[in-house]
Amino acid sequence: MGLSTYGNILCFLQLNYNEYPCLILDQRLIDTFSSNLFSEFNTLSEINYDNAEKRYFKYLQLMNQVSIDLKTKEENIEEFLFIFGKNLS
Repeated sequence: MGLSTYGNILCFLQLNYNEYPCLILDQRLIDTFSSNLFSEFNTLSEINYDNAEKRYFKYLQLMNQVSIDLKTKEENIEEFLFIFGKNLS
C-alpha cells in the first residue's frame, strides 16, 4: 500500500495519531514542502517519499500548530497546500 492510500484511509476513518487528527500526506504535499515556498513549513523541507512515514508525526504536529495560528482546521491547510502549493511561486 502506498503512502497516499495509507494517508487517505487514516484520514477518512477520522483517526488520531496521539492527539492529532490524521491527515493525508502524499507526493504532491511533499513536493510543496521541499519547495520551501511557505516558511511555516520549512522544517518539513527534508521530508521525502522514503522517510515520510517516519516524519508523519512531525507533519501532524506542525499542521496542528499552523492551524491554531491561522484559526482554521488542519484539513483546510492540507487541502490548500494540495490544490495551490505547486501553483504558487
